[in-house]
Amino acid sequence: MKPLLSLEESTPLSFFSSGFPSHVHGEAVDVSSPDMETFIAPFSGTLLHSEKVKVGRPNRHAKVNYDVVSFLEVDGYKVKMLHVEPFLSAGQTFRKGEAIGKFLSTPYTGGDFPHAHLEGITFRIPRLTEDKLSSVGKVLKVEEDFFDVQVVDYAKAGKIHGLGVSKGILNVSYPFACYGGILGEYTSLGQRVEIQDLPMGYVAKKIKRNAFLFEWKAGAISSWDYDLSFKVLVNEPLCGSPFMEAVLSYGGYPLIRFFMKSEFKEGDEVNLYQLFSRCKKCWG
Repeated sequence: MKPLLSLEESTPLSFFSSGFPSHVHGEAVDVSSPDMETFIAPFSGTLLHSEKVKVGRPNRHAKVNYDVVSFLEVDGYKVKMLHVEPFLSAGQTFRKGEAIGKFLSTPYTGGDFPHAHLEGITFRIPRLTEDKLSSVGKVLKVEEDFFDVQVVDYAKAGKIHGLGVSKGILNVSYPFACYGGILGEYTSLGQRVEIQDLPMGYVAKKIKRNAFLFEWKAGAISSWDYDLSFKVLVNEPLCGSPFMEAVLSYGGYPLIRFFMKSEFKEGDEVNLYQLFSRCKKCWG
């Protein structure tokens, strides 16, 4: 079996807030770290090879003009890793829990929460264990054109915590990415997904035992590989300008990044529903 993730407490992670095809097909996970600066290995292994690749994709939030593609050997399997500059040289081994690199803000990731993109690993999504409609947030960080909020009253799927919506946990970049993920127990395709009473889209595909994909542009997911994936490569909005990205946490507070100027300061408590309602063009 492919290697399993073993995450540090309070590690942010995301399955379905990226438009790259490996996420849409349920084959990748983005993993951050509690400090969101250094990547903590979620398994033991060996660095096989790393290569720095110059990237011409436009992104005003990027801090470097390149990315690093690395291949790791973990339990006899090959794992692909992006967006991390390794501290290791080819052939060096590492152990679970060690800091093995620093996150990069690349033309692929600028504006996102810092993370390592991982392919070739197994991740299990537990069933929903605490269903809750999230409404309370705490401002964690304020920048010039975005601010980050911790979700205080989060829902749970085992140790995975996230923004609670009707019958599930939301993992999404909205409306930018045109699709998102729901961790939960939706029973039928075509079922409407809501955030509080604001309609977001409709369930389009079951991707794992306890996870579904939904879309707000009909046919987006089924035509992804020969339509919207090309917009992803050049960083064009797929279904609208970015408003928010909601990511998960392993055992900690999930996070939402709101792409707007903030009148709040760090530590302020905020009403999430009022923030969601500010995106007048989001809710169809």
